Amino acid sequence: MIGHRLFHKKNNIYIIYNDNIENFDLSTSDIPKDGLLKKNIYIATIEIDESGNSKKLKQITSTKNQNSVFNPSEVIKIEKDLFHLTTMKEGKYYFTTLQLK
Repeated sequence: MIGHRLFHKKNNIYIIYNDNIENFDLSTSDIPKDGLLKKNIYIATIEIDESGNSKKLKQITSTKNQNSVFNPSEVIKIEKDLFHLTTMKEGKYYFTTLQLK
């Protein structure tokens, strides 16, 4: 993973990270493909519940041809369970608000 942030809400953990777009359709139990720096990137989110079950959420990039990336050092906590981060999607920068429910 190049660039990641961990968040938690109640008994769930959320990992947001920059991943290889070739891993877009892989489940969390599949072995990811290598070569992140040579491939297109997207922002992946994995939710892990209290039983250790995990699932991939597609919040920022919704289709495989949309490149997106974020800088973990620019994630700013606004208040409990509310964060701001700068994302880039398809060559444009966005201010994104993340709220953990």
